[in-house]
Amino acid sequence: MKNLTKLIIILAVALLVISCSEDGKLTVINKSSEQIDVIIDGTPYNDLSYNEESETETWSIAFGDEKNVPITATGYWLLDYSDEVTIGPGDDVLHEINSNCGKIQISNNHPSLSIWYVYLSVSTATEWGDDQLGSDIIAPGETYAWFATSGYTWDVKIVDSNSDSYEIYGDETLDGDATLGAEETISYTFSASANIVPNVPIKTKYKDVVRKKTAQPNVSVEKIGKVK
Repeated sequence: MKNLTKLIIILAVALLVISCSEDGKLTVINKSSEQIDVIIDGTPYNDLSYNEESETETWSIAFGDEKNVPITATGYWLLDYSDEVTIGPGDDVLHEINSNCGKIQISNNHPSLSIWYVYLSVSTATEWGDDQLGSDIIAPGETYAWFATSGYTWDVKIVDSNSDSYEIYGDETLDGDATLGAEETISYTFSASANIVPNVPIKTKYKDVVRKKTAQPNVSVEKIGKVK
């Protein structure tokens, strides 16, 4: 009799839990301009075209609880894309993935000099950061490109094989989807007529200014490499 009573109580509690939960739903849509691969809470969805949606993922969520759903994505105009969406009982969420990077491109049209170092830095930063070529060089006639976080203007420093440096201070906002006032790809050309500025230490971006300590944006640069 006692066992039967326990079983009834367990069944009653289980029914109560079931009745106090509701499905939470999440669908991901690709709003970037190229095909992407997406992982939703460990489930992969590959080759989503522009405006294409993933299948709807569903979780049974008890009232008062929430489900944190991790989302990662890779694609041509995506750079280190990672997000987390909170789903509650009864929610039906459509999550958009938009482009988060643009492209910076440098062409070497100089007849004899190679580019040995390239530094890319958002315009609000006070330091140039690391060389973005690594062991590579940009020889005459070659073009090299990088993905960089969108929504910012970017400055460029080039050092050639003569150890002369060239600084370009950006005035265009980089964006993965070209919109008014923004560019999807910002291109620079290194040639014999380039303006050479006096060499300065690599970490010195601005001279003769009062520097204030400001929080720098969380930006990334990813090497694409040589392009045709």
